[in-house]
Amino acid sequence: MLDRIQKTVESHGLWEPGAKVVVALSGGPDSVALLCLLDRLRIRYSLAITAVYINHGLRPRAARREELFCADLCRKLDIDLVVERIDIRRRAEVEGTSLETAGRDYRYRILEKIRTQLRYDLIATGHHRDDQAETVLYRIIRGTGLDGLMGIRIKRGRVVRPLLEVGKQELLDWLEKSGIEYCIDSTNESTRFARNVVRNRVLPLIRSRINAGVDSALVNLSANLSSDLALLGEITQRTVQKCVKTSPGGKIQVDLDRFGSYSPGLRARVLRHCLTINLGLEMAPDREVIERLDDLAMRRNKGISLPGRIRAQVVSDKMFLFKEIKVSFRSPLEIGDTTVLDWPSFTFKVGRTKKSGETVELERQSMRVRLDAQAVSFPLTVRSLKPGDRFRPLGMRGSKKVSDFLIDRKLPAPLRNEAVVVCDQKGIVWLVGQEIADRVKIEDTTTEVIEIECSRRRIQSKKAKS
Repeated sequence: MLDRIQKTVESHGLWEPGAKVVVALSGGPDSVALLCLLDRLRIRYSLAITAVYINHGLRPRAARREELFCADLCRKLDIDLVVERIDIRRRAEVEGTSLETAGRDYRYRILEKIRTQLRYDLIATGHHRDDQAETVLYRIIRGTGLDGLMGIRIKRGRVVRPLLEVGKQELLDWLEKSGIEYCIDSTNESTRFARNVVRNRVLPLIRSRINAGVDSALVNLSANLSSDLALLGEITQRTVQKCVKTSPGGKIQVDLDRFGSYSPGLRARVLRHCLTINLGLEMAPDREVIERLDDLAMRRNKGISLPGRIRAQVVSDKMFLFKEIKVSFRSPLEIGDTTVLDWPSFTFKVGRTKKSGETVELERQSMRVRLDAQAVSFPLTVRSLKPGDRFRPLGMRGSKKVSDFLIDRKLPAPLRNEAVVVCDQKGIVWLVGQEIADRVKIEDTTTEVIEIECSRRRIQSKKAKS
């Protein structure tokens, strides 16, 4: 078994020697086998390993037993264990998703959070060959496109699946032969979850009545599509670069004039890319979602709501795709320091210099401004907009609501909540990217100047989880 896993690691380039790996550990046979196998490969690859157990708050007694089991196993293997707890039922209710979807979503979020905190390289999960067959069949039943037929990727982003070429029974046999114990999750037998029906009812029926080798057939179908889909992926990526932009707040903007000139098949692939790769939708959207979105774009209707709390809205010749979230933040801006915002993706640099003798040009809609230091009432902060925010724009006699100012500047409605302001103790001094306040403009009497530069950070595209 170790040789097979090593072959998988090296043939697919899952990691380099010295890699630091977060292992998703549930206590079940798959994840226990994964942890124990990686432990036995630890010296060979100089791996650093940390296990993570996530308590979803659905089975208090069973979860407690699993947590204790995982802690004991990690002690024996001399592997650090991180335990995370979350009320997944409440999360599902708040986000309007199923328990399955919410559990999957937050499982990956938590694993990625811990990977980032530890500064580790990878996340390893215990998906195996049977999971691949189950996933492909499940997606066929749901009406997936070609991308969905690829099933679970052995390596996607930071996530690796070293057991994906090994069958479930092989793992169980290895665990028994090695004398390694594991936990059994009774919810895996529950027909309340759709995937369990596929696993425990549909696949066994197909094996017994239609094709005993259905698992291999489904896995081979997935593998055979890989090269063709890689080519389609390249075409889609090039097309997306031509007609899609991402705002600093992560909103997707589709140029409908260009988009409408493409074939229906290419349009569908662009939309799937926007939802999964650009916007980070955890599950690949089904055909109905794509058709609704394509119809909106082609007819240029007002807007629709999509699964995952995603909103699609058409404004003039653009279609915006975004998650309906509210963000409120406030961060200090210090002279000589750099301030990085997580949302929107901006970096601010603030400096203070003597006024030069050259004439200062007043720039509109700039990402770099200069203010009269004597007119600024320190300290400076950058924050999100608040309802009713007002300021006196440069050259105006009276104050104006920021919301009205943005409307006058014809900023599309979906982008207005991304607007940020720099403030001093008296109020707004800069509506970032739009205008400074008249009271802090540079005058003939100005001796010192505050320079504020805002630059956009690149947002890393997210990938759909498989």
